[in-house]
Amino acid sequence: MKFKCFLMLFCLVIASNITWAGENKIDGYFWKTLTPKEKNVYVAAYIEGISQLNLEIRHQMDVLIGLHDMEKTEENKYLAAYGKETKGYYEENYNYFDIPYRQLVEGLDKIYADFKNKTIRLNDALFLVKSMLKGVNEETLEKSIIFMRKSEEEQKRIINKDFLEMKNK
Repeated sequence: MKFKCFLMLFCLVIASNITWAGENKIDGYFWKTLTPKEKNVYVAAYIEGISQLNLEIRHQMDVLIGLHDMEKTEENKYLAAYGKETKGYYEENYNYFDIPYRQLVEGLDKIYADFKNKTIRLNDALFLVKSMLKGVNEETLEKSIIFMRKSEEEQKRIINKDFLEMKNK
């Protein structure tokens, strides 16, 4: 109970330091300001939150999957397919189970040691650490890092451009 209260307080302190204008971004520059204990608490709180979200979304997708079993309509068939696809996506991309917090902190420290990576958002950097631990090949990892270094606006522009090109093919 005390630990959960501490995590909530820590998250509130961090949130109060973030301005509405987005001047203080949660990236490598923010990460550098944290003490080793704060880094561990931040990662623990983030992983706990994302893990709970992951479980909740997967449970909700199980409900959609079950709809088709209850009533075999065309609409429920598509909802069940969507549920299966979404559940698989969350299992694959938002699963941080069995990764020690300390290992994640060390991975983040390694990523942010390169000054070119300081602008990568913390949630993206955590995804990179997880990818490294899973053994994603270096070429794919480097492409991800280069993309994540770009501003949010530039990332959106690239995604929209790629989407339009796919749509026009």
